[in-house]
Amino acid sequence: MEEQIYNFIVGKLQEIVELNKEEITRDMKLDVYPIGMSSYDIIQLFSDLEEFFSVRIPDEYLFINKIDDVVRTVNDLLKNEKKYQQRIDAVKDKLFEK
Repeated sequence: MEEQIYNFIVGKLQEIVELNKEEITRDMKLDVYPIGMSSYDIIQLFSDLEEFFSVRIPDEYLFINKIDDVVRTVNDLLKNEKKYQQRIDAVKDKLFEK
């Protein structure tokens, strides 16, 4: 899943800051050269990540600006959401057993 998240971010960066895929690495920061995104663009990127991956990124994570940290954070949130959904499904199964 991390590779999908990374590829999504790279695609967005290509649109926003017009860098080639080969110029973007996981250790780059979103808000410094050569990317240099504005705070608005970073918030938009997080919003796009939330929408595409159906995950909620809490506001306290908006300070994360290194690409690899963003990838790992979204991946961890997705894993937690999956575990939460599995617990809900298990409770539903017990409630509605016949």
